[in-house]
Amino acid sequence: MEGWQGLGANRGRFVSRAEGFAVACRGCGILQWNPRAAEAAEFKAMLEEWYFSGDWIRKEDTDEEQMDLAGL
Repeated sequence: MEGWQGLGANRGRFVSRAEGFAVACRGCGILQWNPRAAEAAEFKAMLEEWYFSGDWIRKEDTDEEQMDLAGL
């Protein structure tokens, strides 16, 4: 599953890609946003990148595929 795996203070937590923006918004206190705003897509990508840049590591579907191929 694609998403972010927590490290340090977030150890043991996993946030899926589908939930990433909502988790980042809650963590920053953003209660409302307009998805139709001119810069909405850019803002969403920027917020996720910034929010998950600390105690998180990005997990992609290819990570799981590589583990399966290695027999892990």
